[in-house]
Amino acid sequence: MKEWREESLSPKSVRHLARSAISEEVPQGYLALYVGRERRKFIIGAHYLEHNLFRGLLERSAAEYGFDQKGGITIACEIVLFEHLLWLIGTDDPSSRYLQVDELLDFYAY
Repeated sequence: MKEWREESLSPKSVRHLARSAISEEVPQGYLALYVGRERRKFIIGAHYLEHNLFRGLLERSAAEYGFDQKGGITIACEIVLFEHLLWLIGTDDPSSRYLQVDELLDFYAY
């Protein structure tokens, strides 16, 4: 498995990723993501980009795939992990704001 690099997403990088994920089939205010080896398509609200957990996952995915992605952002994680992350963010539980991606990944590690 590729080692994750520590780097930070600037607001400019996030805007670039969001623009690259928008197409005619995605409603305004949403973006298309492709998750896992299967590249399962998810369409999520752009507000997810603001959440700490999601930003951490984007940083890891950018380290794997780079910032210049066409046709949708590719997320480097298993689908079940991504679905759990969406659930955590969707519950709007205040404690999820302090959870780090590494902690969530440890939950899924062997």
